[in-house]
Amino acid sequence: MRLVDPTLRFLHCLPRREYLYSALSNGLMFTDHEVNFSVTEDKDQLWKIIQEILPILHYKLATLGLKLESLPEDRKQTIFAGLGRVKSKIPMVCLTEIPPGKILSNHRMQFGSYALVLKPSWVSSNEADRVIYIGQNSPTSRAIFRCLATMNILGLNIDKNGLLLFDMRTNKEVFSLISYYETRENVTEAEWRVCGETGYFGGTRSTGTTVPLGLDDIDHIFVPACDIEQTKKLVENLANAQSVSVSPSVGEFPQALEGLT
Repeated sequence: MRLVDPTLRFLHCLPRREYLYSALSNGLMFTDHEVNFSVTEDKDQLWKIIQEILPILHYKLATLGLKLESLPEDRKQTIFAGLGRVKSKIPMVCLTEIPPGKILSNHRMQFGSYALVLKPSWVSSNEADRVIYIGQNSPTSRAIFRCLATMNILGLNIDKNGLLLFDMRTNKEVFSLISYYETRENVTEAEWRVCGETGYFGGTRSTGTTVPLGLDDIDHIFVPACDIEQTKKLVENLANAQSVSVSPSVGEFPQALEGLT
């Protein structure tokens, strides 16, 4: 188990009461989130970056008895477009690391008025990891692009019909990496993720399944004032069923987490 700093606090927001109650009763659900990686949207910049991996492309094509210059123009465009860009929906559970003093009103408006403050021990045991925030055409984004492009190039093959294709099996680990990618514009969200299985390369997809969550994994539960009493009754029933002696507090969404015990 990878330990997480016990002083950190993690918020999981939900837009509707029934989602919160389902999480309390059944666990946190994997939902699909779009992940979109591209090294840059600027075509001139992209072409300069592609030049760095052209020798690898020439080498791979030569092993297949081909030359880049001899390929049809549409096939060239398909290869270049697929080298290092990834866009997909990944099943995940998203959390927000809340530093001391952070005002939560904007987060509440954006993600929902129902929330759980989860203990670091739950984050550790479920192998959540902090999102990597990467800028366009930055050193890190270029490094990731080169890795993805190299994997795709080395997976090029000729099918039985003579078509030059990417071998998608080379992309299996790509999704494991890109699942934790986010654009730098969203860096203030301080997001952590528990990522599920995509099912793209066999096996089942995690979307709609749940990650176990007990009351002893939760420090606080936030709901609108009108839902406090009903939520307390649910927590009391769950505490009896789970034999939990100390239940999480239930109250309104605070301005900040300071002062909560």
